[in-house]
Amino acid sequence: MSRTRLILSGLLIVAVVVGMVVSSSGAESPPPTGCMSVGTPSYCIAGSPLVSASENAEGTSGSAILKATIGGVTSEIKCASGKSTGTIEGGVAGTVGKSKTKITFETCK
Repeated sequence: MSRTRLILSGLLIVAVVVGMVVSSSGAESPPPTGCMSVGTPSYCIAGSPLVSASENAEGTSGSAILKATIGGVTSEIKCASGKSTGTIEGGVAGTVGKSKTKITFETCK
């Protein structure tokens, strides 16, 4: 009789342990936070949110051809070089379209 009780007790313990494992594995994991959560833009680099920043920029360009048609008349201006200066804004959605750059074309004909 003690052998039967031991086997039944062992089966009862196994059933309880399996039930606890199954119930804990079915629990949902907490939702992700920060830039990886659902509904947020994915402005992330290696899991860290991208921070808004601005940067002054300067540069030069080679030749450029500017074309325009006004009132049916087409004009073409050829420039040998150009320079650009300005500020580039970036990092978050609110900065779209806020960059400012001035391009100066030189040696134009």
